[in-house]
Amino acid sequence: MDLSPSTIAYARQHYAHPRAEYFCESAQTFRGNGVYDNIVSLETIEHVPDPEGLFQRLAEPLRPSGMLITSVPTTPSTDGNPHHMTDFTERGFRKLGFRANLREIDCLRQVQRFNASAIAMGTEKRLARSRAQLVNFYIRRPHKLALRLWATVRYGFENRYLTVAWEKPA
Repeated sequence: MDLSPSTIAYARQHYAHPRAEYFCESAQTFRGNGVYDNIVSLETIEHVPDPEGLFQRLAEPLRPSGMLITSVPTTPSTDGNPHHMTDFTERGFRKLGFRANLREIDCLRQVQRFNASAIAMGTEKRLARSRAQLVNFYIRRPHKLALRLWATVRYGFENRYLTVAWEKPA
């Protein structure tokens, strides 16, 4: 599911399968065409103003014993990505599944390390897309600076992600 018709056309052309469906619509209003065995939503939930509502919406059309596979960054990301609206912790993300009455089956943690000297020298390519005017962002939101500093002290120069496979009870 994506808002971009060209993205959906690409997915349909390159990943066609009789049991896969692609929708050109908003994930926030998605109702689907029925009951699904599996729904996958990777790196989506942090982009919407109501992440819990989206999570609930994704869980609703699952059949009993159906799987929802979701992922989010679990280190601060709203400071570096202007499209991210919510920062998650592992605990906060897992609460979404609990509130949707889903059972966690498995999880995968991913770590994306950054080179501190490349960051200091401005040559870290992954930061080229970071939020412009980061200093102004932190001036307006000092709590986000504190969150970034805490995460850097705790984890170092890295981004962390959590992917969880959830099951809807039978």
